[in-house]
Amino acid sequence: MKGRGIAAARICLLVLSLLLLVLGALNGGARDVFAKAAAVCSECIGLG
Repeated sequence: MKGRGIAAARICLLVLSLLLLVLGALNGGARDVFAKAAAVCSECIGLG
């Protein structure tokens, strides 16, 4: 029984994490992260 509870907790955490990833991407979080990463990379190589 103990192993079954751990497996269920892992599945619940996996589903929750995937849900939060999708919600963050739909909220524009991925775009913001990409814009910040591009700005940092441009500064590092001397374009900015």
